[in-house]
Amino acid sequence: QLARPVVRSLLALLRLRNTHPAFQGSFQMPASAADQMVLEWSNRGDTASLEVDLTEMRATVTLTGPFAAQQGVHVWNATLEA
Repeated sequence: QLARPVVRSLLALLRLRNTHPAFQGSFQMPASAADQMVLEWSNRGDTASLEVDLTEMRATVTLTGPFAAQQGVHVWNATLEA
């Protein structure tokens, strides 16, 4: 089961959550529309944000800063298909 694309993607997100420096810093949840949610983490120039659109059933993780540039990872998108 570990070879399935969805499992590989989830494992990559877990590794990202455990290694990206932004998650060791501050967290905020800015106001957003009723059908959206934004979560933001930042630490010394590294940032990670999760934007969820409940109407479109889409989630986007965006990374900025030195860690993202070094790792070559900047954006992750997922869409739930009915």
